[in-house]
Amino acid sequence: MTNITFVRFDLNCKGSQDACISTSQHNEDLQHPITIKGSQLYLVNNNSKVWFHRPNISTINPSQCIDMNCDGLKKNLITDLDGSFLGSQGSIISQSEWGWGSQQMGIKLNQNHI
Repeated sequence: MTNITFVRFDLNCKGSQDACISTSQHNEDLQHPITIKGSQLYLVNNNSKVWFHRPNISTINPSQCIDMNCDGLKKNLITDLDGSFLGSQGSIISQSEWGWGSQQMGIKLNQNHI
C-alpha cells in the first residue's frame, strides 16, 4: 500500500471500533502480508489502525480429522517501511500463540514435557 490516506477511523455510530486495516474473517487459510509506505492519517484513533480477527474455533471438528484451526488468522504481517502508518518503521504481527494450551482449540499442552 503506497500513498494511502486514512481519515476518521475511530468508534463508529454503532459503538464498535473501525479499522484502517483488517484481516478477512471469512478467509481462514491465508492472509497476504502487507507493506505500507507514504500513508497519511487524519483523525485516526491509534486503536483503529489494525484489527486481526481471532481464529474460528467452530471449524475444529475431530470427526473430520480437523484437530486445530487454520493458520490464516494467526499468521499476519504488516510492515511500515517509512513510519508513516505506525509512527516509526516497524512491523505488526498477529498473536499466533493465542489459544495455545486450550483443549477447545484442539491443542493441549503436556505439562510433563515443559
